[in-house]
Amino acid sequence: MSNQDVMNVLKSLTLEDIIKLVINDEKKNGVNEDKQEIIESSKEIYNIEELIEKYPFFTRYNINKAIEEDKFPVFYIGRKKFFDKDEIEAWLSQKSISKANKKKDKFKI
Repeated sequence: MSNQDVMNVLKSLTLEDIIKLVINDEKKNGVNEDKQEIIESSKEIYNIEELIEKYPFFTRYNINKAIEEDKFPVFYIGRKKFFDKDEIEAWLSQKSISKANKKKDKFKI
């Protein structure tokens, strides 16, 4: 791939694509052949609207409140909030485990 090809791929990247590339520390094989391969090799990242769309039980208010209390996995680029799918799913599974444990403790003899 020539330098011009690399520059064309980099120019076509959006901020979200660049964020995905920065987070994806597992694959450091250089620049992929085209933008699509770069995006597919990256982790899945959501902005707040995409997070609410993917998980409809979240509301903007609940997310912001949990973030303020440092109870929700988030990272910032500038003032924009982004959420890693793997971290969100780990957080949700931890919440479901802790709720199950509380129910067991409630009925303990």
